[in-house]
Amino acid sequence: MSGHPAPTSDRHKRGARGRWSEWLAVASMISQGYRILDRQWLSAAGEIDIVAVRGTRLVFVEVKSRASVSDEDAHAAMGRGQMQRIHRAADLWLARHARYQS
Repeated sequence: MSGHPAPTSDRHKRGARGRWSEWLAVASMISQGYRILDRQWLSAAGEIDIVAVRGTRLVFVEVKSRASVSDEDAHAAMGRGQMQRIHRAADLWLARHARYQS
């Protein structure tokens, strides 16, 4: 028997909602002409949910699932520390993918 508590149904629901939200984000990006390069890319700095490219634009996406869809609420969901983590992870992704360096 493990010393870890069993996952709660709320945790399962959040995980399922997160996967669904990420799938919707990918589908939306593809419909807008983006090509998905990576999903759930892990590095020492953290995870990047989606890395995509359209033309010369390379984007690193953190998917957040919220009831509200306003831009203001979306920006508020990302703290300074989380933005710095994603930036460091993006730098690591670029270091490993020279083709996309400008």
